[in-house]
Amino acid sequence: LIRSDFVAAADSLGQAWDGGYHTPRLRLDLARALLGAGRKDEALAHYQAALERTPGDAALLDTVAGLYQSKGRPDLALAYFRRLGDPAKLPVAVLTRLGDLQQQTGNYPAAIATYRRAVSLAPKEAELHLRLGMVLSWTGERTEALASLRQALDLQPKHRLAQLYLARV
Repeated sequence: LIRSDFVAAADSLGQAWDGGYHTPRLRLDLARALLGAGRKDEALAHYQAALERTPGDAALLDTVAGLYQSKGRPDLALAYFRRLGDPAKLPVAVLTRLGDLQQQTGNYPAAIATYRRAVSLAPKEAELHLRLGMVLSWTGERTEALASLRQALDLQPKHRLAQLYLARV
């Protein structure tokens, strides 16, 4: 869909919502349309309400966390992740977001543990090795950082950021 389609969809779905047609599906469709139309704050309110109804929904949690992250509020995004309890059961994409948030808030030990978990689930993902290597380098764990960055380059030899970090470590 192009932006104007999202605007039209948000208006149409918003009218249904305002008219009292409140269903979980409509709420999510409206939130997606609002987000596509660039109305992040309104979308976030609907996503948060949907998450209250289904607190264990990892994909929905990832969306809410991503919105808070885009608003420069990784602390609020992490608060949502804390509700889930054990992050070991999260899918790789959500673990990656969690690791990003942890490193953005300066919790490097937690970010390292999270990225390690993600790498164990998706060992062929160069980007995960890169992220792990970057955080390891920031904490002075040079040997492990080098190994992780080399693994990223083994998987994706022309990965420019991995090349740059490897040169710095």
